[in-house]
Amino acid sequence: MTPHVSPQPDPSGPTDLDLDLVRRIYAMLGSAGAAAAGATTAHPDISVYQSEQLPWGGRYTGREGFQRFAQALGSALDSRVEIEELYQAGDRVVQSGRARGVVRATGKPFEAREVHVWQIRDGLVISLDMYVETEPILEALRTD
Repeated sequence: MTPHVSPQPDPSGPTDLDLDLVRRIYAMLGSAGAAAAGATTAHPDISVYQSEQLPWGGRYTGREGFQRFAQALGSALDSRVEIEELYQAGDRVVQSGRARGVVRATGKPFEAREVHVWQIRDGLVISLDMYVETEPILEALRTD
């Protein structure tokens, strides 16, 4: 009979420090905004993605790209993330919850389910993929 040996943790995978960083970023978003969060937590080679169906969507790279994304999103929406779950998944940190807010141009409220997938390198965010239920936001964006 061969004894069972537990595998060693993957040193390249997420750590409690990664979870703590993501928690701090969400707290910063609530108080200081995305620009401040990005300035202090974004890796120089950060990659940010959100669905191209949304006017601000697409893939943005580098800190300047992150800033462009944050400005476009913040100009379009006054919103907040309500975290339902935050956990490690392989080499990523995953947040699932809801986005709630108002479209600035129309004044219409929205609520959408969403998932954020974070990857941290050297204590900084190297990638952030944001998947959001687009239809409620697109409906609130409509001006007709």
